[in-house]
Amino acid sequence: MSKQYVSVIPNMDMPSNIRGVGGGAKLKTYEPTSEKDDFVSRKMRESDAAQSRTNGPIEHGEPYKSQSVLDSQSGQNTSINDQSTTDEEKDHLVVFLGGAGMRGDYQYDMVRALMQAGVKRAVCGNYSGVFENGEDLDYNEYVDMAADATSVIFYNQAEDDPIALQMVNSSECKIEQKYELGDTEWVTYSGKNAYGDDCPSSVLRVKLAPRTLDLSLQALDVTAPTPCQGGEFTFIGYSWGGVISARAAVYHANNGLTVDNLVLIGAPINHSLVKAVKSHAYIKNVIIMDLKEQGDPIYAGISDGEIISASFELGNQMIQGNGHFYYSGNDSEGKKRREELAATLVGMGIK
Repeated sequence: MSKQYVSVIPNMDMPSNIRGVGGGAKLKTYEPTSEKDDFVSRKMRESDAAQSRTNGPIEHGEPYKSQSVLDSQSGQNTSINDQSTTDEEKDHLVVFLGGAGMRGDYQYDMVRALMQAGVKRAVCGNYSGVFENGEDLDYNEYVDMAADATSVIFYNQAEDDPIALQMVNSSECKIEQKYELGDTEWVTYSGKNAYGDDCPSSVLRVKLAPRTLDLSLQALDVTAPTPCQGGEFTFIGYSWGGVISARAAVYHANNGLTVDNLVLIGAPINHSLVKAVKSHAYIKNVIIMDLKEQGDPIYAGISDGEIISASFELGNQMIQGNGHFYYSGNDSEGKKRREELAATLVGMGIK
């Protein structure tokens, strides 16, 4: 008898710790630390030599929209600090978003490595899948990391993908039959999926209404403005940061900005999001860097079922500092790996 698969989703009427899903009840826990003070002080040091500047209103024919226009969508139309000191540097921006928790010295070291390799202006950001307004920094880093890691499967699909949890990879499978009852579908498939694997014989799916996220630079805790006309705008995302970078690239592209480069490193995103970033007219260059040679079980196009199945292996790799965590080490080897990665990216045209 052939196997049958079920896509399971949470009860949308129940409180949830995931932004935009369910009741949105706040996660409250213990062990407050001074991590937030440290993070804020670093941000202040980054901006000490900055020149205050807000992008002007968009003029006819310009492909870039003012960041203040995007921020106004969430009622946060504020001036932004620019780290640059030259007009040439102001024409480029590379935003690096790291793994779950989005903090730690390796993020700042990745920015250093990028600048050392020749990137004109690079910054790192922070976005929590659970907490808002930087509240994740009030808690122990492992609480923050766990919150983001468990949020991945609620963010890693395209905005218009109605399937909250994709337990099996049915991307590009041939649909043989589909039975619908309200928001529930029973679908039977045949053939191979987009990655050459056999399609599941049947899947029970429950659809959800699409939800829109605010992923402006301000929401990512980035104080630098978007580039001027003619400049290059780049997102580099690693792991959880790859999920948010992909969603942020689509967010900015949907608002009329050109994202010149999107780099996804070990990004656990579903096929629908891979397809969305590759097909968007305003996202010019998508670079996918799966870490298969390093033994990472995560890849761009992965199903949520595969992510859940890989959790034990990922835990071991985190302890050993290899595989999926190849670039996140805070030792000399990690520093060397990040410098090699930065040099590779610059060689691929990131500037």
